[in-house]
Amino acid sequence: VGSLEDGKKEGPFELYPRTGGVRKGSYLNGELHGLWEYFYETGQLQSKEFYSKGEQDGPHEMFAGNGQSQMKGTFSMGVECGVWMVYG
Repeated sequence: VGSLEDGKKEGPFELYPRTGGVRKGSYLNGELHGLWEYFYETGQLQSKEFYSKGEQDGPHEMFAGNGQSQMKGTFSMGVECGVWMVYG
């Protein structure tokens, strides 16, 4: 669910993949941009990630189905950087 401008995705979007769950975020000139959140079918947050010009750029965090953090790290224009924490 979202809109197109000149044939490109633009603005807020909600995507409903066949595998279930929901993906919410925005596009700018047809590329992923800003905060994207992914949710399990239960509605529980699965991950948060940031994009700039279609590349992951900024904090990234994944969560287990019970809401506990599983992994945290940072991307810089699509490349993992800095310290990444993985929780058991």
